[in-house]
Amino acid sequence: MNYGFSLNLPKGWEETDGQEYGVAILFINPEIDQFGGQAFRTNLNVVVDPTSGVTLDQYVQNSKEMLLQILSGYTLENEGALVVNGVNAYFMEGSYTMENQKLQNRQVIIPSSQGF
Repeated sequence: MNYGFSLNLPKGWEETDGQEYGVAILFINPEIDQFGGQAFRTNLNVVVDPTSGVTLDQYVQNSKEMLLQILSGYTLENEGALVVNGVNAYFMEGSYTMENQKLQNRQVIIPSSQGF
């Protein structure tokens, strides 16, 4: 499906349909990283969330609340406004724990005609 954007990924990354994981597209690093003695594959998830009548500020606030609920021990470490291809957007960076691993995430929220 075409969502109206393109990404330049590192060489060798795998693209897969992310519906099984609740995302539109999933990109996975073929190399396995070691964090705290456990294997982890760095990944990039693209979520397309159709919304109507929700502002960027409202969406950001809803996203913060959701991250706190679904990611164990989530801590928001950095956030701010940015512009992506002339569109006002927002980023959030944080960390959380999954299966005794401390993981990091970066979420970039970009409004479009199809939602966020």
